[in-house]
Amino acid sequence: MLSQLLNICTNLINNTDHAFNQLAKGALKHIEPTTLIATSAEAILLTQKNYSLTTYLTAAIASYLQIKNGMAIHQEWNSKKIMGQLLDAATLTAVRLPYVGPKVESTIIKGVKDLLGPYKDHTEQIRNEIGIVPIEVLPETGMAPDEIRKLFINLHQYYKQGTHSGSVYNQFEAELFELLKDVFGATALTNPMHPIWPLINEMEAMVFSICKNLFHAPEDTHGILTHGGTGSIIEACNAYVQYARQVLGIENPEIIVPDTIHVAFDDKTSKLLHAKLVPVPVDPLTGKADVAKMEAAITRNTILLVGSAPCFPYGVIDPIQDLANLAKKHHIFLHVDACLGGFLFPFANPATHKLPVCDFAADGVNSISADIHKFGLGPKGLSIALFRNRNLFSPTPTYANLSFKGGLYVTPGFLDGSRSGASVALALTVLLYYGKDKYKEITEKILNVTEKLTERLKQVEGITVPFTPDLSLIYLRTDPNINHHLVAEKFEEPDKEKGKFGWSVNDMAHGFHFCLTSEHTQDPEFVNNFVRDLESAIQYVKSHPNEKPKGVAKAYKYIDTGFLPPVIQNLVGDIYERISQTLPHHTIPFFWKAFAKNENVADKTVNGNEKTALTM
Repeated sequence: MLSQLLNICTNLINNTDHAFNQLAKGALKHIEPTTLIATSAEAILLTQKNYSLTTYLTAAIASYLQIKNGMAIHQEWNSKKIMGQLLDAATLTAVRLPYVGPKVESTIIKGVKDLLGPYKDHTEQIRNEIGIVPIEVLPETGMAPDEIRKLFINLHQYYKQGTHSGSVYNQFEAELFELLKDVFGATALTNPMHPIWPLINEMEAMVFSICKNLFHAPEDTHGILTHGGTGSIIEACNAYVQYARQVLGIENPEIIVPDTIHVAFDDKTSKLLHAKLVPVPVDPLTGKADVAKMEAAITRNTILLVGSAPCFPYGVIDPIQDLANLAKKHHIFLHVDACLGGFLFPFANPATHKLPVCDFAADGVNSISADIHKFGLGPKGLSIALFRNRNLFSPTPTYANLSFKGGLYVTPGFLDGSRSGASVALALTVLLYYGKDKYKEITEKILNVTEKLTERLKQVEGITVPFTPDLSLIYLRTDPNINHHLVAEKFEEPDKEKGKFGWSVNDMAHGFHFCLTSEHTQDPEFVNNFVRDLESAIQYVKSHPNEKPKGVAKAYKYIDTGFLPPVIQNLVGDIYERISQTLPHHTIPFFWKAFAKNENVADKTVNGNEKTALTM
């Protein structure tokens, strides 16, 4: 059914997209909504002659339901957003139609089960292999420490060192490992919010001072520690959005980003903050932010520009200096998302690695986010965001409420209240343990291996390296006749008989990438093994031209088109997460178990009324 829905959507778009874009170029603002409703519905109906009356009706209703949203965003025409709204409306309308709704609902469920069934089976298989007895309820009496330890015996059973893209950035030496255990034990119960642990606050100030020096920040720069890159990004954007509304009086602030920006800016930050995100296509030749196009997108509501160092999809650094000049020219702010590369570029040898300016050395840069738990080599859950003060009332992540009935309430960021002082202490520990010389040594090894692997990959038949990596992430595309999703899938499959590793890559819409870490520098045969197994995967795909990806990779077949309704994408993601959160031998009742019994998976009633709509 998903294939049928995709075909319908594809035909719909192919027949109407040109008309939509023509309207967007000038005529749209002059057309009455009622006229546009009729025109859109008529265009859809006339171009779908091969489909049933239900399809015609759904298309017409979808046009009607979405016209208000479409008109509201016509000035900055976003066909992807509009089509997503239309497709969502068509889907949700269809599942609510009498008689047709339950059939559409069941068909969607079957389609999602076909996509995620193999993943569910694989998840249950490996959990059975791990062999622990799941604990489903809190025991009446506490378990003995040795019994609890048994739960972790097979923790790393499916982890093979040096074969994963950016999953593990470091292996702790025995000495550091013991040190981190001692530090965590001493600080786990501390809370920086309370003044009874002043040393924790001083340690946090040390972390900020060290990072300010690394990123060439002025003295008045201040910061915040978060649990990860997404948290740092949200805190940074929130500071600018609140500043725009409270200080500058901009009710609808806009954030301009290259379209390679991390998804945390889009589906998380902009929606949480109700701010408008304006994605701008990058330069197709370099993969980097197109400064001229970003300048053209600036309006009186623009509060922030964003650049990446490097961007997650392609591994290239945006022209930060040019973006900084642009931000100063228009009196707006610039945030540098260096979550991935923030603890690489400060330690790269400038004589051998000609990297552009990525930090506060560019005067127009106002803030930076960087993950200590990536190339800072720290434990997971450590990230930092630094802010440059420019005047008395500057954007800041600090939250303050001095009129709270519970007393003065101030937190360094908007999201967190209480925090564990252990995160502060662990961050400081790893920074002090390694020091500049060790970071430089590790960085040099990583960048050298990246360059060596890149040159070897350029010689592999069937793939291209379209953008030269600036740091440690290599983006790959396969030739048009080679299914890159299947290549990635086969590349990840181990073959013990042939001595083939199972390599984990980041599969994406038009290619995949591999992020090198210090793990990959420890195996002298890493480059040879990687290239050998990738060539084997490509050769397999060439010799099996009709084979399709299975499991989660299969979903990309639909997502790549851009025509899979966002509401269906959300459903796929939700069930994917629920599978990983469900204990072995249990099912997802409303989805797997109920459907297997031919029951209606939707709630039977809402407020006493019959309900047939799919519960999203």
